[in-house]
Amino acid sequence: MERYELEDSGELYDRKNDFLYPLLREQYNLKIFKTFEGSYIVAWKQPDGQWKFDDVNKTVEEWYATEIICGGLILETIPTKIINVLQYLKGKMPSDMIDEYFTVGAVTKYEKPNATWPTEYKWIAVYPVTGGSEGHYVHVDIINNDGGREMVFLAKTFQGMGHAQKIANTLQELLAA
Repeated sequence: MERYELEDSGELYDRKNDFLYPLLREQYNLKIFKTFEGSYIVAWKQPDGQWKFDDVNKTVEEWYATEIICGGLILETIPTKIINVLQYLKGKMPSDMIDEYFTVGAVTKYEKPNATWPTEYKWIAVYPVTGGSEGHYVHVDIINNDGGREMVFLAKTFQGMGHAQKIANTLQELLAA
């Protein structure tokens, strides 16, 4: 398939399909085009001034998002839903780890059905605490760039603080916290 850049137009002409792809962004010696189907094409400027086109899109599924990679660059990160992250965590934890519950934190913006994993935050904090009347809880919080804290997940156990710490350690490893 032959592709040609139209002069200073920010568009790419696909000789085989007669399509014009609009330029998504340009930086350094790189131009990124988005096709009408939603895939990406990367053009690299060669030392001789010619453009080399790389039309290989790779989609990588991570626990937090789907990353669209082309030409070795992450072009777009589509965050996954909170419920998918919860299912991922439950699926990776030993079956006997949670004896009471592990759920999305109540009264947060993350409890909405279509809530997605945040794309920008400073840290993920995972820590056990003693319950107000009984048992122990494990909080999974997002620490925002401004220092604000938001609970995302909450687990409860009646097996003591040591067990709550094991839950927290497992979640920390899974979330790279």
